[in-house]
Amino acid sequence: MSTLRNDYPIQINSTNLFRPESWEVSTETVETAFQTEAGTDELIVTRYGKTTISASFACTATWLATFKGWSESASLTVKYYDPSVPGYTTKTMRMRGFKSSMNVYSDYITESLGLYTVSFNLIEF
Repeated sequence: MSTLRNDYPIQINSTNLFRPESWEVSTETVETAFQTEAGTDELIVTRYGKTTISASFACTATWLATFKGWSESASLTVKYYDPSVPGYTTKTMRMRGFKSSMNVYSDYITESLGLYTVSFNLIEF
């Protein structure tokens, strides 16, 4: 899990983001298991440390449109603070599982198009 730091703002495509409601970084090992003709199990590790980030943001309609645009992009450059480095880590990722919902009664805010909650997963190539 990544630590959020004010001096290391999260960036997507060089755009600094505001602090998220939630931000969880996980890594996995990509592997294939199969059984040989002799009956032994074989394991092929394709990759170590493939990163997935689950995020949620409370935002305005303008930011909703920005996030929605990123969700339709083929690839994104994501920079975030990684305590194991320590410092920025830059990954090429895709945004998947994009969801948005309008916050209750936020449409009553004067001169606003409402407040929204967006959530998504960023998955490393």
